[in-house]
Amino acid sequence: MLTAFPGTSGTESLYDDAGKGFGYTHGQFTRTVIAQKRSRNPATLAIAAAKGKFPGALGKRSWIIRFLTVKRPRAPMSAVVT
Repeated sequence: MLTAFPGTSGTESLYDDAGKGFGYTHGQFTRTVIAQKRSRNPATLAIAAAKGKFPGALGKRSWIIRFLTVKRPRAPMSAVVT
């Protein structure tokens, strides 16, 4: 679960690797850029495709996103993953 906290706009990077061995020292890892833009309405969260590779890396990833201090939407929300 990814939790988006209130505050200013910002960008983060999610790092992932095999979790064992030293492949990361040879560039065997992925990074996923996550950008949040906060304004009066709407707040947006963009999750880019992972860049990089390592043995066992996920081909696709599902996300559960929780926005804190956001009122319940009146209509269903949609998400865009690029």
